[in-house]
Amino acid sequence: MGTVTLIPDGSGNLVGTLTSALVEPNPPTGQMAPGNHTVTAVFGGLDTAHFAPPASPTTTLTITVEDARAYYSGALLASTGSINTTSATVTLAATIKDISAITGDPASDAFAGDIRNATVKFVNRDASSAVLCTAAVGLINSADPTVGTATCNVTLTANATAGGSSYTIGIVVGNYYVRNDAYDNQVINVYIPQSNFITGGGYLALQNSAGLYPGQPGTKNNWGFNVKYNKQGTNLQGNINAIIRNNGRVYQIKGNSMTSLVVNYCPVAGEPGYKPSGCIAPVAPCTGTATPACPIAAVFNGKASIQDITDPNNVISIDGNATLQVTMTDYGSPSADTIGITVWNKAGGMWFSSSWSGTKTVEQALGGGNLSVH
Repeated sequence: MGTVTLIPDGSGNLVGTLTSALVEPNPPTGQMAPGNHTVTAVFGGLDTAHFAPPASPTTTLTITVEDARAYYSGALLASTGSINTTSATVTLAATIKDISAITGDPASDAFAGDIRNATVKFVNRDASSAVLCTAAVGLINSADPTVGTATCNVTLTANATAGGSSYTIGIVVGNYYVRNDAYDNQVINVYIPQSNFITGGGYLALQNSAGLYPGQPGTKNNWGFNVKYNKQGTNLQGNINAIIRNNGRVYQIKGNSMTSLVVNYCPVAGEPGYKPSGCIAPVAPCTGTATPACPIAAVFNGKASIQDITDPNNVISIDGNATLQVTMTDYGSPSADTIGITVWNKAGGMWFSSSWSGTKTVEQALGGGNLSVH
């Protein structure tokens, strides 16, 4: 609301003064909600002796939603309560930013909103983006209304046959804000704690990725997997889910047909049983769980599919029978664990390498998450 003095017309006559502008039915307080609002201009101060009062014009004011950016910060790996249960309570969390808080983003603007007006839905991308939970956004710093966090706990189920399950989690921002992008997807791995299996969940901060569908430097390669033999040791079971980002596109690698699993103890130099090649059969004290002195290496192979999931409503298949290989080393400390992921196509070409030395995929330290060999 305000007052605007209108300049004289061409004859030198004062047209009038706009004394107020009203949004009906009630004037707004604070930020206006997105959508169409009726605005009416009310004129006053006219020289009614010479001019007839004009009609009060009404028009529509359209308020658009603010852009947001989402960054997953919750659990990447979760276990069920015991070997006899298949459900786990998983904490989902994300940092949500108003676009004005992102330096260098081409969509940024100078008009900040209040991020508390956003809502966040965590969705299961593997189940047609079914909503797992909805969370409000709270501020991190009360003096900065452009950055907040959202969190909620959900129950996810682990596949008892495979020893676990991985989930592709999406973040959908709504209400006064909008963000629904596959670029923000994360892989969360849920497993049943037991012996004779390997599991992992986390991400790599890609630096030297290669292949026909490499990951862009500086982006995250998220992944989660579970691999184990059945009780009889005659059948290898498991699954893997990985996400790659490049040039605005988001790709997903999924596999549930495992063909081989090799586990070796790899004592470091100076430890009993050390070999220059690094790995041996279990020898005391390198038995049981991994430690920094006695890390455990594993390699598993299988078949995988690759698809472009940039548009959740238009998933594009790239390859349905690719060859997958994952090498990993569990040091007993998440900060020291390493992993390497390679996917080849049917023609023998390489779709993806997480870190390419020029001749092979080399293991890279985790950017977050954990690997575990049992």
